[in-house]
Amino acid sequence: MRILLSAIILCLSICVHAQDTTNTATVDFGAIKVDSNFDCAANLWNDSTDFGVGNICDSKNQLEIRFYEGIMRENGVELIILTYNDSTWNAYKYTCKRHYIIGAEKSFTTFKPYPDHSKWEYNFGFKNTFDILQRNDIFLLADGHTLKDDYPTHDAVSFRITFKVNNNFRSYWFGEPAVLQHPKYKAIVTEMKNLFD
Repeated sequence: MRILLSAIILCLSICVHAQDTTNTATVDFGAIKVDSNFDCAANLWNDSTDFGVGNICDSKNQLEIRFYEGIMRENGVELIILTYNDSTWNAYKYTCKRHYIIGAEKSFTTFKPYPDHSKWEYNFGFKNTFDILQRNDIFLLADGHTLKDDYPTHDAVSFRITFKVNNNFRSYWFGEPAVLQHPKYKAIVTEMKNLFD
Protein backbone atom coordinates (compact mmCIF):
# COMPACT_ATOMS: atom_id res chain seq x y z
CA MET A 1 0.00 0.00 0.00
CA ARG A 2 2.85 2.39 0.89
CA ILE A 3 4.51 1.69 -2.45
CA LEU A 4 1.27 2.46 -4.30
CA LEU A 5 0.78 5.69 -2.32
CA SER A 6 4.40 6.73 -2.98
CA ALA A 7 3.95 6.03 -6.69
CA ILE A 8 0.78 8.20 -6.83
CA ILE A 9 2.49 11.09 -5.01
CA LEU A 10 5.49 10.82 -7.34
CA CYS A 11 3.24 10.80 -10.41
CA LEU A 12 1.31 13.85 -9.19
CA SER A 13 4.50 15.80 -8.50
CA ILE A 14 5.83 14.97 -11.99
CA CYS A 15 2.54 16.10 -13.60
CA VAL A 16 2.52 19.39 -11.65
CA HIS A 17 6.17 19.97 -12.53
CA ALA A 18 5.38 19.40 -16.22
CA GLN A 19 2.59 21.99 -16.09
CA ASP A 20 4.82 24.51 -14.33
CA THR A 21 7.48 23.99 -16.99
CA THR A 22 4.89 24.65 -19.69
CA ASN A 23 3.90 27.91 -18.01
CA THR A 24 7.43 29.25 -17.98
CA ALA A 25 8.66 27.83 -21.30
CA THR A 26 10.31 30.36 -23.56
CA VAL A 27 8.71 31.09 -26.90
CA ASP A 28 10.67 30.46 -30.09
CA PHE A 29 9.98 33.50 -32.27
CA GLY A 30 11.43 31.82 -35.36
CA ALA A 31 12.66 33.59 -38.51
CA ILE A 32 12.22 37.36 -38.61
CA LYS A 33 12.56 39.87 -41.44
CA VAL A 34 13.96 43.02 -39.81
CA ASP A 35 13.84 46.63 -40.98
CA SER A 36 17.24 48.13 -40.19
CA ASN A 37 15.84 51.59 -41.05
CA PHE A 38 12.74 51.30 -38.84
CA ASP A 39 11.46 54.82 -38.10
CA CYS A 40 10.46 55.06 -34.44
CA ALA A 41 9.22 58.66 -34.83
CA ALA A 42 6.80 57.79 -37.66
CA ASN A 43 5.46 54.84 -35.73
CA LEU A 44 4.85 56.94 -32.62
CA TRP A 45 2.78 59.37 -34.69
CA ASN A 46 0.67 56.57 -36.17
CA ASP A 47 -0.28 54.89 -32.89
CA SER A 48 -0.37 57.87 -30.52
CA THR A 49 -2.47 60.11 -32.78
CA ASP A 50 -5.43 57.74 -33.00
CA PHE A 51 -5.07 55.70 -29.83
CA GLY A 52 -2.74 57.39 -27.34
CA VAL A 53 -0.50 54.29 -27.34
CA GLY A 54 3.20 54.67 -26.56
CA ASN A 55 5.99 54.13 -29.03
CA ILE A 56 6.70 50.48 -29.78
CA CYS A 57 10.42 51.34 -29.67
CA ASP A 58 10.00 52.06 -25.94
CA SER A 59 8.17 48.80 -25.23
CA LYS A 60 9.73 46.54 -22.60
CA ASN A 61 8.00 43.42 -23.99
CA GLN A 62 10.03 40.64 -25.56
CA LEU A 63 7.36 40.37 -28.25
CA GLU A 64 4.80 42.93 -29.33
CA ILE A 65 2.59 42.65 -32.41
CA ARG A 66 0.42 45.62 -33.37
CA PHE A 67 -2.38 44.99 -35.85
CA TYR A 68 -3.94 48.14 -37.30
CA GLU A 69 -7.09 48.17 -39.42
CA GLY A 70 -8.34 51.30 -41.12
CA ILE A 71 -11.81 51.27 -42.68
CA MET A 72 -12.38 54.34 -44.82
CA ARG A 73 -16.06 53.59 -45.47
CA GLU A 74 -16.75 53.63 -41.71
CA ASN A 75 -14.30 56.44 -40.99
CA GLY A 76 -12.80 54.33 -38.23
CA VAL A 77 -9.59 52.65 -37.16
CA GLU A 78 -8.77 49.78 -34.82
CA LEU A 79 -5.57 48.66 -33.14
CA ILE A 80 -5.09 45.23 -31.53
CA ILE A 81 -1.87 44.61 -29.60
CA LEU A 82 -0.61 41.14 -28.67
CA THR A 83 2.27 41.09 -26.17
CA TYR A 84 4.52 38.52 -24.54
CA ASN A 85 6.95 39.13 -21.68
CA ASP A 86 8.24 37.06 -18.75
CA SER A 87 6.15 34.01 -19.75
CA THR A 88 2.92 36.05 -19.83
CA TRP A 89 0.69 36.91 -22.80
CA ASN A 90 -1.70 39.87 -22.99
CA ALA A 91 -3.90 41.51 -25.60
CA TYR A 92 -5.45 44.97 -25.92
CA LYS A 93 -7.88 46.53 -28.37
CA TYR A 94 -8.29 50.21 -29.19
CA THR A 95 -10.92 51.69 -31.50
CA CYS A 96 -11.37 55.19 -32.80
CA LYS A 97 -14.31 56.42 -34.89
CA ARG A 98 -14.09 59.90 -36.28
CA HIS A 99 -17.23 62.01 -36.46
CA TYR A 100 -17.30 65.31 -38.27
CA ILE A 101 -19.38 67.00 -35.57
CA ILE A 102 -18.40 65.43 -32.22
CA GLY A 103 -14.78 64.54 -33.08
CA ALA A 104 -13.13 61.22 -32.28
CA GLU A 105 -14.97 58.58 -30.26
CA LYS A 106 -12.41 56.24 -28.64
CA SER A 107 -12.69 53.01 -26.69
CA PHE A 108 -10.27 50.56 -25.05
CA THR A 109 -10.65 46.87 -24.17
CA THR A 110 -8.24 44.55 -22.43
CA PHE A 111 -8.43 40.79 -22.92
CA LYS A 112 -10.33 39.10 -20.09
CA PRO A 113 -9.90 35.33 -19.67
CA TYR A 114 -12.75 33.12 -18.55
CA PRO A 115 -12.87 33.15 -14.72
CA ASP A 116 -12.39 29.38 -14.44
CA HIS A 117 -9.30 29.27 -16.69
CA SER A 118 -5.96 28.55 -15.08
CA LYS A 119 -2.83 30.52 -15.96
CA TRP A 120 -1.74 27.54 -18.05
CA GLU A 121 -5.01 27.57 -20.07
CA TYR A 122 -4.80 31.36 -20.45
CA ASN A 123 -1.24 31.22 -21.83
CA PHE A 124 -1.97 28.13 -23.94
CA GLY A 125 -4.76 29.98 -25.80
CA PHE A 126 -2.46 32.89 -26.65
CA LYS A 127 0.39 30.54 -27.60
CA ASN A 128 -1.97 28.74 -29.97
CA THR A 129 -2.86 32.07 -31.62
CA PHE A 130 0.82 32.96 -31.90
CA ASP A 131 1.63 29.57 -33.45
CA ILE A 132 -0.97 30.21 -36.17
CA LEU A 133 0.44 33.70 -36.81
CA GLN A 134 3.95 32.26 -37.00
CA ARG A 135 2.92 29.44 -39.37
CA ASN A 136 1.52 32.13 -41.66
CA ASP A 137 4.82 34.05 -41.67
CA ILE A 138 3.70 37.15 -39.78
CA PHE A 139 7.35 38.20 -39.38
CA LEU A 140 8.26 37.47 -43.02
CA LEU A 141 5.38 38.64 -45.26
CA ALA A 142 6.01 41.27 -47.92
CA ASP A 143 4.66 44.80 -47.87
CA GLY A 144 1.45 45.02 -49.89
CA HIS A 145 2.82 47.40 -52.52
CA THR A 146 5.11 44.61 -53.73
CA LEU A 147 2.12 42.38 -54.54
CA LYS A 148 0.81 42.92 -58.06
CA ASP A 149 -2.80 42.25 -57.03
CA ASP A 150 -2.87 44.42 -53.87
CA TYR A 151 -4.46 47.37 -55.61
CA PRO A 152 -6.48 50.04 -53.77
CA THR A 153 -10.25 49.61 -53.63
CA HIS A 154 -13.03 52.15 -53.27
CA ASP A 155 -13.71 50.79 -49.77
CA ALA A 156 -10.09 51.52 -48.81
CA VAL A 157 -9.70 48.90 -46.09
CA SER A 158 -6.04 48.79 -45.10
CA PHE A 159 -4.02 46.85 -42.56
CA ARG A 160 -0.67 47.41 -40.92
CA ILE A 161 1.44 44.96 -38.92
CA THR A 162 4.12 46.46 -36.71
CA PHE A 163 6.18 44.17 -34.54
CA LYS A 164 8.96 44.14 -32.00
CA VAL A 165 10.85 40.91 -31.34
CA ASN A 166 13.43 41.56 -28.65
CA ASN A 167 15.25 44.59 -30.16
CA ASN A 168 14.19 43.99 -33.76
CA PHE A 169 11.44 46.01 -35.45
CA ARG A 170 9.49 46.07 -38.69
CA SER A 171 6.24 47.44 -40.08
CA TYR A 172 4.36 46.60 -43.29
CA TRP A 173 1.06 47.55 -44.91
CA PHE A 174 -1.36 45.57 -47.06
CA GLY A 175 -4.88 46.04 -48.37
CA GLU A 176 -8.10 44.10 -48.67
CA PRO A 177 -7.13 42.56 -52.04
CA ALA A 178 -4.09 40.90 -50.39
CA VAL A 179 -6.40 39.38 -47.77
CA LEU A 180 -8.77 38.09 -50.46
CA GLN A 181 -6.02 36.72 -52.74
CA HIS A 182 -3.40 35.40 -50.31
CA PRO A 183 -4.29 32.87 -47.56
CA LYS A 184 -1.48 33.93 -45.20
CA TYR A 185 -2.60 37.56 -45.02
CA LYS A 186 -6.17 36.38 -44.50
CA ALA A 187 -5.15 34.01 -41.68
CA ILE A 188 -3.26 36.78 -39.86
CA VAL A 189 -6.19 39.20 -40.07
CA THR A 190 -8.58 36.47 -38.89
CA GLU A 191 -6.44 35.42 -35.91
CA MET A 192 -5.78 38.96 -34.68
CA LYS A 193 -9.45 39.91 -34.93
CA ASN A 194 -10.54 36.64 -33.27
CA LEU A 195 -8.75 37.67 -30.07
CA PHE A 196 -11.71 39.96 -29.33
CA ASP A 197 -14.53 38.67 -31.57
